[in-house]
This record gives sequence, structure tokens and C-alpha cells, in this order.
Amino acid sequence: RGGSYIVMEYLPLGGSGDQAALGRAMARMHLAEPAADEARRGLFGFGVDNTIGGTPQPNRWDEDWVRFFREQRIGHQLQL
Repeated sequence: RGGSYIVMEYLPLGGSGDQAALGRAMARMHLAEPAADEARRGLFGFGVDNTIGGTPQPNRWDEDWVRFFREQRIGHQLQL
């Protein structure tokens, strides 16, 4: 039969949480030094391709963000 599934712990989610703390945490995350040398040099992309659900998503490094987004995000989706 095949198929996939994911098992996760139960998280009792509720309420709106601390939005200010979330904003500060997101800001810290985006200020972190990138691990990839290419990203430290200002390139856009990622070291490996990945997926959005079952859809492949290319991540080749590119020096131009507009071209990266146009070709590897929007353009790639349009070619599927």
C-alpha cells in the first residue's frame, strides 16, 4: 500500500501567546550569522534542494535575489 505519516508529540496550543517575544525571537534568528559560506557571501539559496510537501524545490545559489525567486520559486512552480 505504501504511504507516509508523521508522529509528533501532542502540544496543547491555545491563546495568542506573547507576540512581542515572538517578534524579538524572529529578529534574533534573522541576525544570526549564516552557517553556509555562500550565504555569508550574500548569495541566495541553500546547500541542498528540498521539497514543499511532495513538490521539489530547487535551491541553487544565486547572487541575485530577484532571479533566484523568479527562476527557483515562481518559475519552477509554473513549469510543474
